[in-house]
Amino acid sequence: MIKKFKIWWVWQDEEQQAWLQGMAARGWHLSAVNSLLGLYTFQRGAPANMAYRWASA
Repeated sequence: MIKKFKIWWVWQDEEQQAWLQGMAARGWHLSAVNSLLGLYTFQRGAPANMAYRWASA
């Protein structure tokens, strides 16, 4: 498990998706997000081609 700190602005959605896809391609899969702190938690796994999308509540 690793944790990464990243702050994103709403207009940077495509850059954020590309970063998350790159992490998955290297075998780090998103498992949790604390959007208030900008903290992303990743679990190690097999490299994969993943697509991440944010949904509003």
